[in-house]
Amino acid sequence: MFALGFLAVVAVGYLDYVTSWQCKFTVLYFIPLSLTWFIGKRRGLILAVLCGIAATSTELSWGMPYDHPLIPYWNASSRLLIFLIFTCLISKIKSQVTGLEMAVVARMNELVKEIDEKKLLKKEKSEIYCALHSTLDEMGEGFVSMDQQWRYTYVNPAAVKFIGKEADELLGQVCWELFPESSYGLAYQELHRSVRENCVVVFDNYIPAPLNRWYQNRCYPSPKGISVFFTDISERKFAEEKFRDLTDHLETVREQERLAISREIHDEFGQALIAFKLDLSWIEHKFLPVDFQLTGRLNAMRSTLDLLVTKAQNIASELRPPLLDNLGLAAAIDWQVREFKRRCGIECLLMLNDGIKVHDKEVGTTVMRILQEALTNIAKHAKAQSVVVSLCETAANDLILEIVDDGRGIEQDEIHSALAFGLMGMRERARHCHGVLTIRGARGKGTTVRLEIPRETAKEAH
Repeated sequence: MFALGFLAVVAVGYLDYVTSWQCKFTVLYFIPLSLTWFIGKRRGLILAVLCGIAATSTELSWGMPYDHPLIPYWNASSRLLIFLIFTCLISKIKSQVTGLEMAVVARMNELVKEIDEKKLLKKEKSEIYCALHSTLDEMGEGFVSMDQQWRYTYVNPAAVKFIGKEADELLGQVCWELFPESSYGLAYQELHRSVRENCVVVFDNYIPAPLNRWYQNRCYPSPKGISVFFTDISERKFAEEKFRDLTDHLETVREQERLAISREIHDEFGQALIAFKLDLSWIEHKFLPVDFQLTGRLNAMRSTLDLLVTKAQNIASELRPPLLDNLGLAAAIDWQVREFKRRCGIECLLMLNDGIKVHDKEVGTTVMRILQEALTNIAKHAKAQSVVVSLCETAANDLILEIVDDGRGIEQDEIHSALAFGLMGMRERARHCHGVLTIRGARGKGTTVRLEIPRETAKEAH
């Protein structure tokens, strides 16, 4: 290509030489210069110099007269400069075009790669979606997803079975319109709380007739709506109810046995000890002047009898505080707190509302047993200096027992420990009376035990 340009320069120069000076072929020199596009900048500049030399040589060969001797050199310089500029422009344009072509090719390659990646990602996403749907369809748990307007977007076969409606009847429908009775229940509150707080919510919900089933619901919110897994836990719940009924029955039987044993100790064993003590007094009075050694033995026996009577009274009181049946809950709590203070040496403050009388014996027993367990825990673990016990009623006539100590403070892991059988028993007793037991503690700031029994269970009279 460079040789072709060289020949073109020679041809144009020769043509310019053989013609008259009046006909100039300067423009034709741009024809070989155009080959710079193909041969590159360096060779193009060589052609530009050759074109300048050829044009100047032709002009000097004519022997034309000039007004100044430097004019031919000016003409030669200007033509050469123009040829060089033209060559550089063509080279620059070629470079820009080449760069643009390379950029276009690179961008096309990137686009092709992105398209391939998107196709692959779409394929993988489709495979994952199919696998997920297959897993959800085969799982035994119910699963539904809803959009932000609470419309069903997916329902798996297990959910169809649990709900009792076909998938076509559910998809695209607002759940609260399909099941308006749920708009006032626990499910409505918990689902909205999960979306509102953007947190996972787990709750158990009972669906009445015709289903009569218990379900555990696990709610997972997302920017597009909410997904809910639910499992039928009816068998477990029914078994728990039976177990609780059995536990309540055993607790009732145990309290009755405690009452019977307490009365037996108080009536039979206590009376026998008193009769023995009277007989001892008669013997002491009968033989006092005669045998001083016998008198000493009798005095020792009297002391032992007094100790046995005290022990019998304490055992009977521990089994069933007599004041609870005779004078009511308030008097029994007052006695229990004073006994705790006497035995443990811990300062106690008791606050009781005047006139509270609990007629339900089970409620009274529950309150006393929870108080005894709380005081026992304080004595064993709290390292407290003082305790405040209060029994009061709210404006709604709910019965509230609160025990506050200034000890080391119970830890959360201790509250929920699987070995905290005493706390478990307290919770079960509270549940038996439809009450709520709350235990709070802070390290170094003591522990608070609060029992609240609703007025439907605790019937007070003033």
